[in-house]
Amino acid sequence: MIKTIMTLILIIFLICIFQSGFTYAKEIKRIALIVGNNDGGQERIKLKYAISDAEALAKVISEIGDFDSKDVFLLKETNRKVLIYAFSKIKKLIKQYKNNSQRVEFLFYYSGHSDDICLKLGNDTLNYKELKTLIKKLNAHVQIVILDSCASGALLSIRGGKRVSPFLGERVNKMEGHAYITSSSVDEYAQESELLKAGFFTHYLISGLRGAADYSKDRKVTLNEAYQFAFEKTLSHSSQTMGGPQHPGYDIRLIGVGELILTDLRKASSSLLLAKDINGHIIIKNKTNNSIIETDKKMGDPAIIALEAGSYNIIVRNKNDVKQADFKIARGNDLNIESNNLLAFNTQKINYRGDEKPVDADISIKQKDKVEVKAKKEDKTPSKPANDKVTDVEVSFFSPYQLSGPEYDVEAFRFNGIYGENNNVNGIDLTIIGARTHGNFSGISLAWIFNIVDNDNTTPLQMVSIYNYVGNHNTVTGLQFVDIVNYCDNISTIKGLGFTGIYNYARNENNVFGIQLTFILNNTSRNNINGFQLAGILNLSDVSTINGFQMAGLLNISTEETIINGFQLAGIMNYSSTSGDTTKTKKKISEKEDAKFSINAFQLACVTNIVDNDLYFHGFQMSVCYNYANKMTGAQFGLVNHVNYMKGIQIGLFNYTEHMKGLQIGLVNVIWTNTIPILPFANFSYDF
Repeated sequence: MIKTIMTLILIIFLICIFQSGFTYAKEIKRIALIVGNNDGGQERIKLKYAISDAEALAKVISEIGDFDSKDVFLLKETNRKVLIYAFSKIKKLIKQYKNNSQRVEFLFYYSGHSDDICLKLGNDTLNYKELKTLIKKLNAHVQIVILDSCASGALLSIRGGKRVSPFLGERVNKMEGHAYITSSSVDEYAQESELLKAGFFTHYLISGLRGAADYSKDRKVTLNEAYQFAFEKTLSHSSQTMGGPQHPGYDIRLIGVGELILTDLRKASSSLLLAKDINGHIIIKNKTNNSIIETDKKMGDPAIIALEAGSYNIIVRNKNDVKQADFKIARGNDLNIESNNLLAFNTQKINYRGDEKPVDADISIKQKDKVEVKAKKEDKTPSKPANDKVTDVEVSFFSPYQLSGPEYDVEAFRFNGIYGENNNVNGIDLTIIGARTHGNFSGISLAWIFNIVDNDNTTPLQMVSIYNYVGNHNTVTGLQFVDIVNYCDNISTIKGLGFTGIYNYARNENNVFGIQLTFILNNTSRNNINGFQLAGILNLSDVSTINGFQMAGLLNISTEETIINGFQLAGIMNYSSTSGDTTKTKKKISEKEDAKFSINAFQLACVTNIVDNDLYFHGFQMSVCYNYANKMTGAQFGLVNHVNYMKGIQIGLFNYTEHMKGLQIGLVNVIWTNTIPILPFANFSYDF
């Protein structure tokens, strides 16, 4: 009887532990604030790769780091005000998650200039004490801080740091604390490499996160593994430069159960599997010939590297020879490379004897000294050949009934009657109903209903009647003409002219360089607009940066932390606002940090200009009826001008200001405090 009771108690205990662990896994939320600044102020040389390093880290943690893309905030060439505002937004988000009984892990990464006192944000600074305070006030359960900048070791309270060992070695359960990691000591330079096209430390950190640091071979990369790999490689390779050795440092104080897992290679959309017989120093380059992964591999140890779908080159260098191969990986595929798939440099061209090469061969010669390894989907049937093939012409009436399989590359012409899909397309794409490209698209796309391109695409011309979609790290260079809807998503780059009959929408870290035209609505969210936006009715911006010219037949509306530098013209109204609370800033208007972000622009509207809430407006407002700004430096011209805190001049029929440092000219002039009347139609004040 006692034995039976003890057995039941043990079973119940194990069930509770299992349910607790399962519930916890669902409750973890990860939030990242990633900052890249090439500009460190007038006295410092402009960096080349700080922004691209930040983009690369944001990409890898979104892919395999359990970070939802909407919780990864990427700031490029930012300033103090925007950075502080970003922390305030994230603080609200963390509070919201914690109110829903969710645990929160926060990652802050900075790549740019710094010294032994502060981060250099253009002409602004943020000292390390303030940075620590901002991070601490977030109240996240786990706080990870990574700085790739000169003298960043000054952030560490104890040089060299301390690390508290975990209780167990299985998985994170209830870990709390902080981890500060810096790329250099307090008296060292953090170097970037022209050869790597990246900073030493970030390059090896990302290599580690993609699998090179998986020392335990469990397909997971922990914080300690990633740091150990980045430390060893950074020190080794920087020692060979004129800048001297670079010593990364750490202060890791995490207490809890298990290791903190940063990336899970099992979640990669595609992977490179390096066989046991490959050994030596390995470099993997992308299609632009930039090194993205660098590691060392021993004979007998298999290795897994998480990669995006695309084209790559692998170089394996050891004491005996140097071998290489070109390869492609399609989304959802894993590629296994063995030693016999590689060819030595400067080898002679190889010809197969016979009509065809063996069906189970993994390599094909494209040109002299070049070998292409074709990706093939995992299949347990040993005799099945690779199915990632190339065709010059593709004809489809519906995807299951197209001439070639959807995994084929099209090199010349594709015609789609109802719907077709392919891996990569290079040439002309003609579609009656719709088409989808999973890989790269280069050429001309003409579609009657819809066109969808997914990954790393470069498209000189797109013409679509109804719906055009570009997503997931795409680059569109050239012209886009869409009758109804043009949708750009997830870190896309649009360069050129985009024309849409009704609706342009860009979301999630898109960069638009050029001109956007639409008859109805331009809508941008979390984007950078550099150029010209013209809308027949409305331009709507949310959490964006606009550098250039906005023109709307009726309204220009910008909300949240949108930053505008340039010119706004509206038929009726220009409106800018944020959800920030202005009650605190009214007490301390003289402190610049109270203005969470600013508008530097010329606003011209037929009816009204409004800059509301916690915005600081620098520039010129002109309207026929009403101008309003909460805080402003510049000039207002209109029938009615209203500013709570004004530095400058107001000219109008009725002028009203609570606190002013400047001049009012009008029929009725009101300054709430410290008014000095000059003439019946003019007031002067020097209030704050």
